[in-house]
Amino acid sequence: MPEIMSAVYENEGEMIPYMWEAILIYAFWPSITGHLALFRDEFVRQLPMGGKMLEVASGQEVLSLLAAQEWPDIQIEEVEISPPAVAVAIRLLAVSNHADRVSFSVRDALIVDGSCERQQ
Repeated sequence: MPEIMSAVYENEGEMIPYMWEAILIYAFWPSITGHLALFRDEFVRQLPMGGKMLEVASGQEVLSLLAAQEWPDIQIEEVEISPPAVAVAIRLLAVSNHADRVSFSVRDALIVDGSCERQQ
């Protein structure tokens, strides 16, 4: 796993282009647009007013931003293992006007020792 982490998830040269490519193809990939509509219509719209959402390992965090756009009072915490992916998400968050309700952090969701902070 350490080799995969350094070669892929922590590698800006790999992850940043991949994240932007994934975002750009959403509009052109019918299965993804269907997935986004399903997430919005069948999940986000069913959340209670003032609800909280935790999204784990989402890559570019588009789903969190879609949820924030759709539900104006939801609080969202995003956990991702890849620092470059979170860097892309923070750039998207900066232009989304949802920074008061959405937060992203670099953590390993598989660590269950209470802190969840990924050890470097």
